[in-house]
Amino acid sequence: MREKNLQLRESFYELLPIVKLNKHTLLMDIIVSLRENIKRYPQDLPLIYACGAKLGAAYAEFVKLNVLLILQHDLHFLIREHDRDDPIHVFHVIMVENAVANSRSAQGAKLPDYFVK
Repeated sequence: MREKNLQLRESFYELLPIVKLNKHTLLMDIIVSLRENIKRYPQDLPLIYACGAKLGAAYAEFVKLNVLLILQHDLHFLIREHDRDDPIHVFHVIMVENAVANSRSAQGAKLPDYFVK
């Protein structure tokens, strides 16, 4: 996703949630790439947030079951909440919130305590 052309990146962000992935590990690769794009192209934040919301809805069950992995949490080191102003954390929260909202049930999501405040 190291495309310098904004129009191509926009198209890519719109295409990602529509494509059906045959392996959920590919979704994690996409999430990592979107995290990198947040750092690389901060002007793309609204597009990346919208993409994350749609990915969360499209892959709700996977996202719900892998919340701690997506949020980059390790239960042993989870002492306090993440910086709420961190764009990467905001991206994660948007994705997880949309996954929980679009899943068949809220059960099964292992959300950190601060997440549901």
